[in-house]
Amino acid sequence: MSKVLAVRINGSVKDCKDYKGSVTKEDLKDCTRAAWCLAEPGDVKYVLAVLDGKVEEVFEVKEWYKSELGVSGVRDLPDWRKNNPKYIDDVRGHSPARWCFEGEAVADKSKFSDQVDKGVLMSFNSEQNPVKYLDLNI
Repeated sequence: MSKVLAVRINGSVKDCKDYKGSVTKEDLKDCTRAAWCLAEPGDVKYVLAVLDGKVEEVFEVKEWYKSELGVSGVRDLPDWRKNNPKYIDDVRGHSPARWCFEGEAVADKSKFSDQVDKGVLMSFNSEQNPVKYLDLNI
């Protein structure tokens, strides 16, 4: 079993569309890789980008790092995220450090999405916490 982190990116994708008008694969990666309020991510090797209850993309984590400055401390973040006051105000001074990862999209996401119960993803879509740990046979 492998520990996998599912992250709901609905809000970030909406913000990207509002700023740019569209969302590219690179934008999906930026929506997914930063900046999550987590305990130490430990041995999480894969992150599922969940959009509207569907696994949109899967990333293999190469490195986790902590951003003490919230979104403004994330490496190579595009303007639509780092200059958005919603993200900056959310993390300055009153929020714990955020975790971010560097990694790449996996070639075949079906081995992940086939194992994730659709009911889990749909209920996750309405939960308050945008992150959920899953154990999958990967």
